Amino acid sequence: MKNRLRILDPGKIKLVKNTFFLYILVFSGYFFSLITVPYQTRVLGPELFGKIGWAVATMSYFALVLDFGYMLSATETIARHRDDKEKVEEIVGAVTINKMLFALGGLIIVAIMAFGWSKMNDDPWFYILCYLSTASGSFLLDFLYRGIEEMQVITIRSVVIRAFFTVCIFIFLREEADYWVIPALDLAGGILAIAFVYWHMIHKLKYRFVIPSRDVCLEVLKYSSSFFYSRIASTIYTSTNVFLLGFIYAPLSVPMGAYSSADKIFNLMKVGFGPIADSLYPYMVRNQDFKLLKKILIIFMPLTILVAAIIAWFAEPICILILGERFTATAPLLQLMMPIFVITLPIYLLGFPTLSPLGAAHAVNQSVIVASVVHVVMLVALFASGTLTVKTVIVATFITECVMLIYRIVAIFKYRHGKARA
Repeated sequence: MKNRLRILDPGKIKLVKNTFFLYILVFSGYFFSLITVPYQTRVLGPELFGKIGWAVATMSYFALVLDFGYMLSATETIARHRDDKEKVEEIVGAVTINKMLFALGGLIIVAIMAFGWSKMNDDPWFYILCYLSTASGSFLLDFLYRGIEEMQVITIRSVVIRAFFTVCIFIFLREEADYWVIPALDLAGGILAIAFVYWHMIHKLKYRFVIPSRDVCLEVLKYSSSFFYSRIASTIYTSTNVFLLGFIYAPLSVPMGAYSSADKIFNLMKVGFGPIADSLYPYMVRNQDFKLLKKILIIFMPLTILVAAIIAWFAEPICILILGERFTATAPLLQLMMPIFVITLPIYLLGFPTLSPLGAAHAVNQSVIVASVVHVVMLVALFASGTLTVKTVIVATFITECVMLIYRIVAIFKYRHGKARA
């Protein structure tokens, strides 16, 4: 009887439900990418695909500022106060106002860079378009729906918009000169998504859109700052890899295309881990079910290792199948990324889903900062010695990820032990 009650526990039922919708969300993105990326690489070729990858990496810095860690901080706050309607409305209003101010400042900076910097001024309106598409994505209310654990809304919205984007890619991207279509369609989809989520929040969830006081906006900003610093640090060894390689090889080059395409496949592989960590995060904040975390690791780690081995063994035919004959240089880079893939799941699960319930969310941020310092030191050493290449950057990234994982494991033992004694 007790076992039946555990199975029917409402918290776990909601966890399973939200995980299910997150997987639909993630794998719909995987499915549509598998359709559009091969088409894009064949139409654009390695050079232009590398240029778009460099533009995306550059704009990710602005996306980082626009998010300011709200996906984590606001999700956590809403999860804790989900029964306090006024508090939820206050958080949503403050986050939106803060993002609007950041977005305006970012547009001014991008415009100056696009027209004044030699890396961008050959195609300034393309980079401004990339920024606008990035900015539009930052105004979605994913943190609200994650916090109240109503992921089906985000899922339906995203699947519809991605399907629309996929159809439009095949219609409007016909030749190399149409490369600007990709950020333009992203922007159109972002605007539609924003209109939908705010309409749904107001008319279906019955939350009001309120403009909180300046003090509340500053309080929300201050609380999220530690999460923001963590995200800054993580960007150092994700987007900065692509950004820095653009100075070594130039954005419009074959090595940049090879790295960008390998990174694209790698990130498509990693998205399978996101729903597990994202759905567990608000659940673990409330329930602290560490046995469940352990079971998930035991079940999924062998599968992760098997997938990595298969991808490494068949890397070249996979790259040719997905990207085309011109992307054979991508295969060795994808093989080098597989050790990173193996340790990605424990890094995700031993972060906020584990350490936040232990009262040690700051340790997650610290782990990212420490790992990023290590990464920057390695990049500087590689650059100074003339050995900074796409392959050495991947090896440095693996070492960085290992440092982060070890830091989190040590922190878990430290804070779990302290909690047990208390």
